[in-house]
Amino acid sequence: MLTEKQLDRYADVLIWGLKTSRSSSLKRNDIFLIRYDLSAICLAEILQAKLLDMGMHPVLRMNSTPIMERTFFEKANAKQLSFQYPGDRPFYSALNGSIFLHAPASITHLSDIDPKKIGKAAIARKYIRDILNRSE
Repeated sequence: MLTEKQLDRYADVLIWGLKTSRSSSLKRNDIFLIRYDLSAICLAEILQAKLLDMGMHPVLRMNSTPIMERTFFEKANAKQLSFQYPGDRPFYSALNGSIFLHAPASITHLSDIDPKKIGKAAIARKYIRDILNRSE
């Protein structure tokens, strides 16, 4: 586990990465998405505070836990697998940046789920990746 000081420094590095990866400078009121796994909640909290101090609008979204994700793929029907959340397209189009704190609690929890179901859900959400890729 990282110490508070290490997490603070890690957050500084992530913000530095945001600044240096952009062709234009960060501006007050920019909107940044912070997606995080439950294991990374402490780092997400620090990032939120730092972005707020900079005058940004951080939007935090926690990813599904391994149990939630497994339940979804076990129980979802075809329509649920391909469901697109209302408002996602304009939301992702309005973002000025995104940080994903990947800290999964499990990497094998979907090993016995039908890959076709996982693929169907991934295809349904491809438009989000396309929007984010255009923004980059």
